[in-house]
Amino acid sequence: MNACEGLRSGVYHYCQKHHALHLIETEEDVKPFLYDVLYGQDYFLNAAVTVFYTSVIDRIKWKYKGARIYRLMHYETAHYAQNFLLAGTAHNLGVFMTAAFKESLVESKLGIDGVHEVAMYVTGAGQKDEIGPYARAGIELSENVPADFKIVLPKALSSTAEQKILG
Repeated sequence: MNACEGLRSGVYHYCQKHHALHLIETEEDVKPFLYDVLYGQDYFLNAAVTVFYTSVIDRIKWKYKGARIYRLMHYETAHYAQNFLLAGTAHNLGVFMTAAFKESLVESKLGIDGVHEVAMYVTGAGQKDEIGPYARAGIELSENVPADFKIVLPKALSSTAEQKILG
């Protein structure tokens, strides 16, 4: 948490059994940790909340059987993250996500082993930027499609021979 009203700045664990946040470590400034663990993705630095999603392998195993659990862990994590992003958007927050992070640093900070519980994904939310939710320093995004730009749909494959050539 970073500048959330009513909560100390620091690292928290969400306990799904009790639907509660538990303070793991007080940290006055979480920005250096976030900058390091998220490979310098600066849009997380001023987020009010950054969520690191983890999966507990044994909790997944009771529900899904076999090697398929590793694929389904990603699906379930994506569903949780999607709900976070949709809820944040509905509350007019700036929301963002990434899968680019240093798993070992997250696991160390959260006190998880990276074997029985693994870091999966990251989302964040905070106030929207005045210049737009996708703005980053030094990067300009066009809001207008150039006049000479033509959107073309891909050509349908008309024959089985074409389909075989393209795979």
